[in-house]
Amino acid sequence: MSQQVTLTFEKLQSTLQNVIYIPHSEVHIGNLLIPTEKRVGGRSTLFIAHSAKIDVTADVTLREWCMIGHGAELWTHTHNHDLVPLNMPTLRFQEECGSVFTTFLPKVIEEDVWIYNAVILPRCTSIAKGSVIATGAVVTKPITEPYGIWAGIPARQIGTRRKDTEPKDFSHPHII
Repeated sequence: MSQQVTLTFEKLQSTLQNVIYIPHSEVHIGNLLIPTEKRVGGRSTLFIAHSAKIDVTADVTLREWCMIGHGAELWTHTHNHDLVPLNMPTLRFQEECGSVFTTFLPKVIEEDVWIYNAVILPRCTSIAKGSVIATGAVVTKPITEPYGIWAGIPARQIGTRRKDTEPKDFSHPHII
């Protein structure tokens, strides 16, 4: 029995509309911007695993051919803990001064990025084309160099995905 992994674009849109949850009135709501024009065989060119977490308190833009795999977490907000008085509980400060306590940072994930079981923190506002984020990595800053392989805590570039930037011709089975 085969399981359908890739959703149709309509099913993806429907699913994403049903996952927005607003815990209280202070929560800022951003948008999840996904490719709509480029499709292959009626299916989206984007993969988002069921167990992926995408925080859309600020806008998140996902370009074509991205894979947001199992366990991936993309966060778009952070808290300014240095503003909290030492004699006040942090949660109370958040309820009373939420607008100064929380910073919302939009995020752009460029084309052909793969993220699997890794955490992308709010200060990482962009990930360059073709990047691969290794399992267990914690990305703390923007990734600007295309086709890098990133791993570790905090993530650092450990290699490149390919030596040449021109795509290979796969039209002949014997050419690899």
